[in-house]
Amino acid sequence: MSLLESIPANLKVEFITTFVSKEGDTFLHTAGNQGNPDIIRILLETVPEVQRFEYIMAKGNMKFTALHWLAIHGHASGLRVLLGFVPLEQRLRVIASRDFELKTALHVAVWCGFAEIAKILIEAVPEEYRIGLINTQDRAYRKENITGRSALDYAIMREDFEHEDVAKVLLSFLPSEQRDKYFIDRKKHRLAELEKDRGSFKITVGGREEEIFDERKRNHDGEDGDSGAPASKVREEEQPKKSGSSCSVM
Repeated sequence: MSLLESIPANLKVEFITTFVSKEGDTFLHTAGNQGNPDIIRILLETVPEVQRFEYIMAKGNMKFTALHWLAIHGHASGLRVLLGFVPLEQRLRVIASRDFELKTALHVAVWCGFAEIAKILIEAVPEEYRIGLINTQDRAYRKENITGRSALDYAIMREDFEHEDVAKVLLSFLPSEQRDKYFIDRKKHRLAELEKDRGSFKITVGGREEEIFDERKRNHDGEDGDSGAPASKVREEEQPKKSGSSCSVM
């Protein structure tokens, strides 16, 4: 007998909808983190329809919704189940929900390189809102002179880490003029990568000028010099992830 089955029917809804962990997460957050579509379905079937939207929109640790957890771990099956409980007219609000850095689930999916997740999220919203979702920017850090980034900006930044599939997904939903701009920005970004051995320099990404520092020219003591690592080596935490695997928080 499962835990839910052991709870009287009149108490089950209250138990599910009021439980919050010390980190601020609900049962749905935990199910999204684990990616179990059956548990997600049981939880959302148990929650009354009038409370379901609020339950899905609940924010927990790092202001993540359950959708953010599904996106960051690449849980496509669980994502489809959750979105199946959201009426079409409410899906944009769910998918456009922001975390502590104002990132949507699409930002997270693109950063992690989950092309299937990105496609599911974009196709889930009405067609007239898809371009706006792709171009939505996250938090700007004015002290560091960094403006907000869109999902497309992250595709440009991460393409060197084999994120081409997710970039192709985004581009398939964009008009030709924005696709052309993407390839121009990508070329600038790649040229900048080739120039990293010259130290600090500025590049333009998504129409913004940013300063880049070559960390490879510093050894473990913080002094200038060759660390001995190949220039093309990607740090372990930046390795591209396949759908169904986890990805570190940005």
